[in-house]
Amino acid sequence: MKKNIIYTIVAIVMVILAMVLLHGFWAALIVAICGGFLIDKLLEMTHKNASTGNAVIASLIGIAFFFIVLSATKGEIVCGAIAAVVGIIDLILSLKNN
Repeated sequence: MKKNIIYTIVAIVMVILAMVLLHGFWAALIVAICGGFLIDKLLEMTHKNASTGNAVIASLIGIAFFFIVLSATKGEIVCGAIAAVVGIIDLILSLKNN
């Protein structure tokens, strides 16, 4: 459980750094990967019985983040903010479960 909390914190920090420091492809890639991971963690904690479906949904949302970041003017900030909020919710739920 402690590893999950550390991974969540690292993912949140990476998303914030990506949306502040990077633009274009690398921002899209980092936000997509970390956003997908954070959404998967959230779905895993809230819907414990559908792990395969959760991974597919999180992957699709991550891919959507990737294309939104690449196509929208401030996409990395919007998608990064969504991923960071999801990460903070993950962190709160993880700490509450401990």
